[in-house]
Amino acid sequence: MMSWSFGDRTRWRAALLAASCLCLSLSLVGCPNSLGSKVNQSVNGTVIIDPTPDEANAPWSIVGPASFSDQGQGDRTFSSMEIGVYSIVWGEAVGYALDGPAEESLTLMRGGEITFEVTYTDTSSQVGGGMSTGSVEETVR
Repeated sequence: MMSWSFGDRTRWRAALLAASCLCLSLSLVGCPNSLGSKVNQSVNGTVIIDPTPDEANAPWSIVGPASFSDQGQGDRTFSSMEIGVYSIVWGEAVGYALDGPAEESLTLMRGGEITFEVTYTDTSSQVGGGMSTGSVEETVR
């Protein structure tokens, strides 16, 4: 059986504490690879644009951090996006009416995901294209 002196136990405790701190630090900030970049660190996130219905092919314009801006129509997913505030403006879709706010802002958190969703209503089947036809009186003689 091995006998431990006070000094040996103190050194072992200090070594274990140092190793634990190193492991915790590496798990929080990532471990650099041979090229100097960090691995296993999700700093960026995902931005999803999802107008409904898909047939509306709704136009949109989006801006975000680091001078990011884009525009398009319909569904779109952006991966590896910088964290921060993103703002979208929904445009007019022919034959559809927007059922919600035309502008929205969401904050993308570290390793997170945000989804911009909006619904458009089909107006092409409404009488008079969605306009009131009023009333008509006829007099028969």
